[in-house]
Amino acid sequence: ALHFLPQSHRLLSLGLRGGGEANANVAEHLPSSGGGGEGCERQVQQAVQALHVLHDPQETQERRREAHAMCESIKDDDALCIMMARRLISTDFPDAIRHFGFQLYAHVVARRWGQLEQPRRDALKRDIVLIMASGTRQLGQEQRFV
Repeated sequence: ALHFLPQSHRLLSLGLRGGGEANANVAEHLPSSGGGGEGCERQVQQAVQALHVLHDPQETQERRREAHAMCESIKDDDALCIMMARRLISTDFPDAIRHFGFQLYAHVVARRWGQLEQPRRDALKRDIVLIMASGTRQLGQEQRFV
């Protein structure tokens, strides 16, 4: 069953339905902005589970609504949003999850850029340049929506 923690925790306490711990290919080469380790992996896996709930047509509307709220709450914390973006763009994840990771990057740049401190902006610029330089998948293999 899907259990949600109080809103102040922002993240789900979930049992995973398959899939192992993913190591982000690109993220391995990106500078860290804090956080990491087991807590970071748990947050990533919780976000992945919420995204699976969102995309599962057999899930109830209530569970989808809760999962959507959890995904949106990631955007409230710039450091969490950037960390999640770094991890979720990994080619280890399905395309829909990677798409959400890129959406998180777009959110930070479009909506939060002015509030970011200069060192975080510089790190984010480096991250994006590294992603653009190394790519994700071959152009013919990458889904258009990603």
